[in-house]
Amino acid sequence: PRLVRHGRARHGRSGAEVSAAGASLLDVTRAYGLDFRFPASDTVVGANLRTFGEFSRVELDILLHLAPGTSGVMVDAGANIGSLALPFARARPDWKVVAYEAQRWICHILAANAVANDLLNVEPIHAALGPEESLTDFPMAGLESGVNFGGLGFGARSPSHERVRVTRLDDMSPDVRDAVKVVKMDLQGFEPEVLRGAGDLLTRIRPAWVAEADRNQQDVARRTLRIFFEAGYLVHWLFVPFATRKAVRNAGQATLTGDFNIIATPREGLVPPDIPPVEGPDAPFPTDISDLPYLRRYGF
Repeated sequence: PRLVRHGRARHGRSGAEVSAAGASLLDVTRAYGLDFRFPASDTVVGANLRTFGEFSRVELDILLHLAPGTSGVMVDAGANIGSLALPFARARPDWKVVAYEAQRWICHILAANAVANDLLNVEPIHAALGPEESLTDFPMAGLESGVNFGGLGFGARSPSHERVRVTRLDDMSPDVRDAVKVVKMDLQGFEPEVLRGAGDLLTRIRPAWVAEADRNQQDVARRTLRIFFEAGYLVHWLFVPFATRKAVRNAGQATLTGDFNIIATPREGLVPPDIPPVEGPDAPFPTDISDLPYLRRYGF
């Protein structure tokens, strides 16, 4: 079986058309023992939560594996509606989860989901991340849009933009920053720029990282890989299917459609042994499931 990359954001009907049809802007579904509200027209995160009762379960399991201690901070950079931040927070109630989301309405839904599920250890922050503090225009889509909301990032084509604050990962309060043990980044190709604003985290605090490395944007992925290798991290491949054959609903429909990521750890022994190492920043991407034996644990 071949590994399939999902599509980028696409836009659908206008808000006026949806309002005229009387359609609800939000849907709600149960996943990971939690209630998730999401844009009813979302084509990836919401659609998978609704259909399978999970989204990126493999990535969630890795984040939890990298967070075995009784306390710490997990940073979710590009948190969307909380599909990873919330189940992580539920499984690690004594941890703090700092969840950054640049899309205003999506961040509102993230905050509502955290409160509705009594996950007060989640701190949603409406901001984009980057190499320096600034204000900038960020692509946006109305909640009525037929779009992959998780695919909106700097450089994405969008009919409208909204002014948002850009902050650095290093600009977290010192007590929070010094307790960071795990960082997840899904920033649609902006990962190298965000790492430029995370020098203290990267070189002094040295948490474990799970970062998107898009095979369709290999120049960006190689830059991200080089940053971690130059900082002395051990790096592993992590292909994440959106849904697994162990899903609580419709498991037989799950396919190898998902995202490529890398795991960067400051020392050996933190990653399960069946997850393959990246030999260097120019190493070829895995192309077949046989290259990723850990997926057998998920029914593939």
